[in-house]
Amino acid sequence: IPTPQILPTIGFTVDHFTPPTQKHLQFTVFDMSGQGKYRDLWAHYYPDANAIIFVIDIADRIRISVVKDELDLCLSHKGGFGSLNVVK
Repeated sequence: IPTPQILPTIGFTVDHFTPPTQKHLQFTVFDMSGQGKYRDLWAHYYPDANAIIFVIDIADRIRISVVKDELDLCLSHKGGFGSLNVVK
């Protein structure tokens, strides 16, 4: 459920950052929308990814089956991502 503080991503954004205490690390983060018209784009970014953070709106019970299907597709991608860590 969107709130003034947390809004769904529209399209996608790309950010590059280096953690202040780990100057030898560099991250590129793709914040990608979960809307249907954008989900087909996800797989184009998998080959270059080292990890995926899959954020779920647990308050949206209507789309939970779609979320499960998309997460299953992500985890079964031929490039990897076969392990799953759940954070609440």
